[in-house]
Formats: sequence, structure tokens, C-alpha cells
Amino acid sequence: MSALRALLFDLDGTLVQTRNSSWQVFQETNSKFGLGVNSAAEFFGLFDENFFDALEALARERGVADPAPVLEHFQRKLRSDYLPEVVPGIGAIVRQLASLYTLMIVSSNTMESVRRVLENNGLADCFAHVFSGEVAPSKVHAIAHVLEDPTYACGRQCVPYYNEAATPHKHAVGEVMLITDTVGDVSEALKAGIRACGVAWGMHSADRLKAAGAEFVCVWPEELLVYLRDGRSSEEGACTAGTPAPRPGAAQAGAARRAAEAAAARRRARRAEPTARHGMPPAAAAAEPPAAAACGASCDCRGTTGGTTGEGVCCDPRAAMGAQQTEGTESDDRIESDDREGPDELLRTVLAVIGN
Repeated sequence: MSALRALLFDLDGTLVQTRNSSWQVFQETNSKFGLGVNSAAEFFGLFDENFFDALEALARERGVADPAPVLEHFQRKLRSDYLPEVVPGIGAIVRQLASLYTLMIVSSNTMESVRRVLENNGLADCFAHVFSGEVAPSKVHAIAHVLEDPTYACGRQCVPYYNEAATPHKHAVGEVMLITDTVGDVSEALKAGIRACGVAWGMHSADRLKAAGAEFVCVWPEELLVYLRDGRSSEEGACTAGTPAPRPGAAQAGAARRAAEAAAARRRARRAEPTARHGMPPAAAAAEPPAAAACGASCDCRGTTGGTTGEGVCCDPRAAMGAQQTEGTESDDRIESDDREGPDELLRTVLAVIGN
């Protein structure tokens, strides 16, 4: 399966908490046109398919000869009165995803409502395009636009301007996913040929979303990040989410990091040289008795019992002390020189890697 490149987000119930807000807005339309929707549960049932298609069918069923004024009234109320809260934590998730994928909004809501919600929550610049109810009559039509036009591959990374380094790319159906809270949206995504992922905090339950064909249903917003990052094999009953194309400069950054680690290792090795000069590895030097370590190469360092080096005190403590001070000064000078040269060497290495 192709790696994901574009994520299409439904707005209501997916990014914002819509149950109470949308029901409150709808009640005036419901009363004005005698639609007979007596409970929030009945209203939520309209989302089993495309909402405005369902609302139009309901109006005709209730004897409204021309459903257009019904739809217009409800949209007008959405533009003026719809002020839902965003789903807790979803803003941070969107910002992270915007650095990896091209994000778009596909919603039956009005453009004005979408803009107000996104701007109020600092998310407007994370989305490259918005297909509202006025722009596309259904999600199937909106998805078709995304699939047909290669320029929709150009995204935003939560800044006002578009990613100018992006090249046009005609999306394959496996490279696009709709993220939504309703079974109607899942059906439209599958009808358009793309992938669908559900969220369990909106209109419909996880079981219903799975039954409608969602490849995965997130219980928490953070789970979406994990699912898209790790993926699932199709043999395990879910999709392979795929790894997004690496961001520009990722290869150079990795090489620079490896060069920095190598330079640090060389500096550590040079610091260990003063100990190694005495014919013993650093570990052995650490275990050497204090008197033997103090003697260094200044004398025979035989112990009072005539033993070998390190068994007793130094044969000439004054000479040993002088040797220790001399060698310590040389070692400090060398380490200080290494510390000065290290950053310069690292900078030259990193610049060479990036230049390549």
C-alpha cells in the first residue's frame, strides 16, 4: 500500500465537540419548518449519511416542497451561532501532523464557521485547503478534486505561506486518508476510493465506524499519532500507514550528527592518551595505587620490600612529585588544546557533510 501523503479532516465531531452546539443551532430550523425532530438522538441520526442530503430528504418527507430554504436557514445559523469547543488536545496533534502530511478540511459546514473555529484556535495555517459545504456538495466531490489536481500536494506547516519546496504530485487513492467521526463520511471516503480512519469521540461509536469500513478507530487523539507513525499490516486487520517522505535536510542532519559523535569520540581518546603513555590502559591506571601513580616515570618506584612497581611508596617522593606536576601540566595543556580544537574540527566536519 502506498505511503500516506495527505490527511483530510472532517471538522464537526472530529476536530471540534459538535453534539451540543450543533443540536442547539438546529432547533430553531427544526421549529421554523416543522421538521419534527424531537430529540438530539434523532438529529444525530441525520449524520448516518451526508448530513445535508439527509436534511433535504427529511424536509421533503415532512411536506416541505422546496428544501432549499431549510438548508439555507440552518447554514445561516451555523455562520452566526455555531461556536463549538475544539476536542481537548487535538491542536497539538494537528500541529505535529502538519509537519509530516498535507492537511485539508473536508466539511459540510460553512466556510465562515470553519474559518472562525480554526482561527480562534490558532490552527488555520496548519491546513492547506478547506472544502466546505459551499465549495463541494459532498465529500466524494471534494476528494475527487484532491485526487485529480497535483497542486493539492503542496501543504502548509502551520505558517501562512505554502511549502514552496514541494513538487506537484497526483495523489494515488492509497496516499489519502479521511479522518472522521461518522459512518456517512466513512462510506463517502470508501466510495471515493481513499482510506478512512475513525475517531470514537464524535457522533458514532467505534463499533459502528468499524462496521462501516474504517480501517482503524482512535479512542484518544494521541492514538492517531501512534497509528500513523507505526502503521499496521493488512494481515493484522488494519492498514500499513506507511512512512512519510523524509523532510528536506533530514539526511544531512543525520550525517552531521554522526560526524559530531565521531569527533567527540576522538576528543575522548586524546584525553586518555596521558595515561596510556605510561604503558597501561586507562582502566589499569584507575586501579593503580596512589604512590605508584604519583611516581610515573620519574624513578624505579620499587617498594620498600623490593617488590615491583606500585607495591610500596615511591623511592624518591620529591622527584615523583615534580614528575607528577610536570606531566599534569602537559596533560592539562593537551586537553585544553583538544577542547579548543574540538569545536573547530566538528564545525569543519559538519559543514563538509552539509556541503555534500
